[in-house]
Amino acid sequence: MIMKKTIALAVTALFSLALAIGCRSLTSLIGIEEPQLRFGVLSDIHVQGFPNGDKNFREALQWYDKQKVDAVAVTGDLTDYCMLVEFDRLIGTWNDVFKDNKRSDGEPVVPFMVTGNHDDEGVHYLFQHLYAIQSKRTLAAVNGKRFKYPQAVEIISNSFAKAREVVQYNLHPEQGKDILQDMDNYMDRVYKAGTNLALIHSFAHESQDIYTNTMKRLLANAMTWEGISNWWPNAFNEPYQTHRRIKIKGYDFVGIHWQVIGWRGEVENIKPFFETLDLPNDKPVFYFQHYHPSNTLSFIALENTSIPIETTYVAYMTLASGLPDPSPS
Repeated sequence: MIMKKTIALAVTALFSLALAIGCRSLTSLIGIEEPQLRFGVLSDIHVQGFPNGDKNFREALQWYDKQKVDAVAVTGDLTDYCMLVEFDRLIGTWNDVFKDNKRSDGEPVVPFMVTGNHDDEGVHYLFQHLYAIQSKRTLAAVNGKRFKYPQAVEIISNSFAKAREVVQYNLHPEQGKDILQDMDNYMDRVYKAGTNLALIHSFAHESQDIYTNTMKRLLANAMTWEGISNWWPNAFNEPYQTHRRIKIKGYDFVGIHWQVIGWRGEVENIKPFFETLDLPNDKPVFYFQHYHPSNTLSFIALENTSIPIETTYVAYMTLASGLPDPSPS
């Protein structure tokens, strides 16, 4: 007990002395060097246009700001549905926390982001929220079958409410204004028809038209690779490159966009790209891509639930670093 108190008092004394002489940290006082580079890593942030669709991303950035990181890397699936409004929210959230790419203490912080599959095909996941308009249940209500008043009107109303949110939160206002107006006009007619389900059935084709037009508008505002390559320079003040490399405080950060990655993690032209980099041998290089790189993690290990996660992690580190396999033969 006496020994524990002595140690506690010694630590307290050192901490107090550090504060008194204005040291940056206790580690510098006792001779441990400050890290030369500090950065955060995020993945699958899936920023959305829906309310609070950037909450986790924003809170993570705020935490990294307190840790005084030099950079934040995001390894793909920046957005959930690859909508322009989501990409704009992504960079807006970044700028809210790190205005002009600076931490709250005024020091620089570098964004290093690569895209994932949701930034390519995500709009198709968004359609599931829109399908309510064309579900069997809704179509039965629209066509005056199976359901009576007021249940039929309630089913139609609920399905259009979901579709309305899709448009409201995934299109910029000027792009969704006319679609929302069409939806509102349609529902006004449904409510006015009231118990007259035959009348609702008579303009059932308008429901299909709204569904088709909404699908087309969402697709038109979903980001393509061409759209991302045009958006990227304005957002990050750097050209969009499928294979990218930058230096942060003298360390190499290498990243690959999903555009040139296959589902098994293979990357197009990865070997010739690395041959041009002239990477250092005396310091680490940090590599990022969405979906783990090919031949760095066994699919058997992932699928075999009897293997502990620690073993899988060690296997990944072993394969990635080229060290001898520590697992028993």
